[in-house]
Amino acid sequence: MSNYLVFTARFVCYWAIGSLFLVGCTSATVNKSPTSISNESPVPNTVDSSTEAYVDWRLDMLDQVNEVRTENGVSAVELCESLNKVAQNYALEMQETENFSHTGVDGSEIGDRATRGGYKWRAISENIAMGYTDVESVMGGWINSPGHFKNLVSDRVSHAGFGKADSSLQADVYWVQNFGTGGIC
Repeated sequence: MSNYLVFTARFVCYWAIGSLFLVGCTSATVNKSPTSISNESPVPNTVDSSTEAYVDWRLDMLDQVNEVRTENGVSAVELCESLNKVAQNYALEMQETENFSHTGVDGSEIGDRATRGGYKWRAISENIAMGYTDVESVMGGWINSPGHFKNLVSDRVSHAGFGKADSSLQADVYWVQNFGTGGIC
């Protein structure tokens, strides 16, 4: 059975089914004044996009995201390297700190992380999940969650970036999807 807690003040919902967790039921946020965003240095480039495994799962996820978008009458998104780096770095951070939340250990939110990563967004949203073993299963979880689905099919975004952190030392796999518009990829 699922437990469902809604934190209305932050518009974030947590959904737990066994050891599978989804977080991120927020719709895209419109940034009208980025002055509240920290001017910290850019997110370090810890993503190695040259490996075959990197390409394979991200392209699989992009195909599945765009299939869902097309089925719902929304234009496809394009894979954005800067959002990939932001998503990957955040997946790694959540794994390393065991902080499964939209709020980073430094207090950052998706808008902060995207800006630090060099993506000058007008709209941005994030889906996160933990415990799913492959793209198909995590996509199924997000598709069956109303808030995550809303992010997947938002007509306000044109770019996507994906992150995944898994380790033989930990059982949990951390997943991140970032969706945005306005930035340079």
